[in-house]
Order: sequence, then structure tokens, then C-alpha cells
Amino acid sequence: LEQGCQIVSIEGEGSGTPATGDITMKAGDFGVATTNEMGTQTLSDGTTLTFDKGSNNNAPKYYSTGSGTIRLYPGNTIAINAGSKKVASITIVCDSYQGTDYTAEGKLTSTQGTVSLSGLTYTISNINASTFTLTNGDTGTGGKTQLRALSITITYAK
Repeated sequence: LEQGCQIVSIEGEGSGTPATGDITMKAGDFGVATTNEMGTQTLSDGTTLTFDKGSNNNAPKYYSTGSGTIRLYPGNTIAINAGSKKVASITIVCDSYQGTDYTAEGKLTSTQGTVSLSGLTYTISNINASTFTLTNGDTGTGGKTQLRALSITITYAK
């Protein structure tokens, strides 16, 4: 497995192909050293997540503080390429620390699907695409403009 990735859970029909389940990656599962840029991460099923600085001067980074988070600064992007598989939805659980919810103030966008935020959990549903990009659309300043992801779950179309 590249980059120290591991499948945390697989749910689904058990048809023998990883494309029929969910893959959940906790921030620390990617094996990136603390304060380092996330770069491109390849999951065990071949799906790639490319973390990019986008319109920001700083690229997304991993921090081991607490249970570990991936910090997406305003303008940062995650390009997802699932190859021949189609993604049905993605769930991102965000961090809250000392009274600040790090959800980019609800301004996450996606080039495919519908984005919703409930508490600290983003759900991007109705994606039905193998390639798409998530963007921290916040343009403000301060910690609350960051999206700090504790985990990312990808659910593939059945």
C-alpha cells in the first residue's frame, strides 16, 4: 500500500471487488509527517486524491495534533480520480477545537454533486462521476476559514 494507506472499513455487498464498498481514511492513515504537505495520495483501490494549494499560497498539510487533521486553507483543492469507478458520495468529518468549528464556514464546493454540512460533517451526494474537485471556497482569514478533516469516506456507486 502506497503512502502507508490502509482500508479502515469496507461495507457493501461483498462481491469481491473493492469498488462496491466504502473506504474511510483517517487523516493520520495517509502516513504524512506532521506539518508536511499532503501532495497526491493513492488509496489501496487505486483512487487518487491530489491535494493542491489552488489559489492559496499554502498547500494542504497534515497536522498530528489531537487525533490528526488535514488542513485545507481557503482556496485549497482536492482533485479525486477514481479511475474506472464512479463515486456516489463523499463524507468528510471536520474537527472542532476550543470552540472553533473548522468547517471553512460551510463554504466547501464540489464540481460534481450536492454539498451539505450538518454539524461537523460534510456530505457530498449525487456525485456519479469518477473525477471531480472539492474546493475550500472560503475567502476570509483566521482559523475558522480552514477545513480541518479528521476523516474522508468515499462511497462508490454500486
